[in-house]
Amino acid sequence: MLKRLLCIILLLQIAGWTEVQSAPVANTYYFSNLSLKDGLSQLSVLKIYQDSKGYMWFGTRNGLNKYDGNRMVVYKHLDSDSLSLVDNHITAIVEDRKNCLWVGTSRG
Repeated sequence: MLKRLLCIILLLQIAGWTEVQSAPVANTYYFSNLSLKDGLSQLSVLKIYQDSKGYMWFGTRNGLNKYDGNRMVVYKHLDSDSLSLVDNHITAIVEDRKNCLWVGTSRG
């Protein structure tokens, strides 16, 4: 009886596995490289984050980069702008529940 039960369980698992294998893929992902010629501020990307609007954010040692799928916008520290980043070395990127982006730098 135990042998028969094990065979049934094994068959059910195999049937479930083949069903999963043949199921269509719900999401298709495409990947492309981004480089300096695409506007990336530096090749050493330390943090990557996708926000609630779909923008990709890349934190480097030389600024914060926002990519919309077509173009890159770079945000850097400017001595003349008190609202700019405190430092160009980005160490963290996160979004809160109110969809505000928080960026950590190596200097507080």
